[in-house]
Amino acid sequence: MIKRIFFAGLGVLLLNGCTAYQCSMSKGFIGPDVPEYIFSNGLIRIKVASGIAGIVSGFEYLPEKKQLFEPLIYKVEKHDLLPDSVHASVTGGRELVWGVGNFGNAKMTVHRVHVEPAKTFIEMSTRFFQGENIEARKRVEIHSGTLLVDVTFTIVNRNKKMQKMSLWKHLTARITPEKRDTILIPARGGIDRVAGKAVLEMDEDVIYHDFAPEHQAVFMAPLAPWMGRCSSDGVNRGTLVMSCDEMLGPEAFFYSWKSPVNPLHTAEMVLPGCELPYRGSKTYRIRYYFFPHLKAIRALSGTTGIDIEPGFVVLENAVDVPARSLTLFCGKKAIGSYRIPALAAGEVYRIAVDTGFTGNDISLSGQWDNKEKFNLPKIKESVKK
Repeated sequence: MIKRIFFAGLGVLLLNGCTAYQCSMSKGFIGPDVPEYIFSNGLIRIKVASGIAGIVSGFEYLPEKKQLFEPLIYKVEKHDLLPDSVHASVTGGRELVWGVGNFGNAKMTVHRVHVEPAKTFIEMSTRFFQGENIEARKRVEIHSGTLLVDVTFTIVNRNKKMQKMSLWKHLTARITPEKRDTILIPARGGIDRVAGKAVLEMDEDVIYHDFAPEHQAVFMAPLAPWMGRCSSDGVNRGTLVMSCDEMLGPEAFFYSWKSPVNPLHTAEMVLPGCELPYRGSKTYRIRYYFFPHLKAIRALSGTTGIDIEPGFVVLENAVDVPARSLTLFCGKKAIGSYRIPALAAGEVYRIAVDTGFTGNDISLSGQWDNKEKFNLPKIKESVKK
């Protein structure tokens, strides 16, 4: 049993002395009449390809000039008697409807591009999403001096009958140079099937680190509404997180697929289905967070990423956060309360712990002064040591 595990310890890593970031927008083209809108907020630069289902096609961490997405490759094959075939490489973040065969590279029509110093966004839509009688509306937004991207995605049933649809979130990125990333999956223990689909069963709630090449496809029951990805080499810092605001019901599952011949490794979330009447709609909020100094993540609490390193519990924020208090628990027992100072986006705060503490010997939880709670589950590695 660990005695007096925590004592207050401050290790603040300043990202940048300047906080007066402003948003901007420019426009490029990746093909004839295929624009790519480029938005910057001083910390991140993102790209949105309206002509390819409105995907978030680029994500760069500006202080380190770190590209998180592979470049989007776009080409059109011309046919004599058939419509042109549009091909786009698998990269970035996109929305799909689970069970619809067409992967969906349809063009979205841009209705509004808004730019001001504090925020910038793009709004677009398509009438026949994935070639189906489904309308899709999408808004992508960033705010100045933050490390997150907000996506609002709405589906509208245009069939004149009730239709059940499940949102499918698909993210392909790269943290590890030239290698396959590790996908971080919050997995619920004791479950072997979700909506009739077999999933990889865990003995207890864990953060599953999916990397082992022999496991090409992994299905898991979700524990929390986020998935992450980090470097597989243990050297490169930075953790990219995709989250949704949906309560994860019994039909939701997480999916990770890796290529046996290249570094491609996806993070995919299939949310519970919703039944929509004719012209009925459902709106989802998706976010992409980048925590540039975290090597991995065990909890996403609001806009704060939380991890455990030997000797420390580590906090990093995606936005500026005021000072607040945190209480940590081992089981039901409170083991300490700590005053966390105001931190800017990208600043790191470390709570020092006994050097023998690794985070996999016990499970911890926490509660902020606003009563919001989080858990720090143990890690289950897919890599055989």
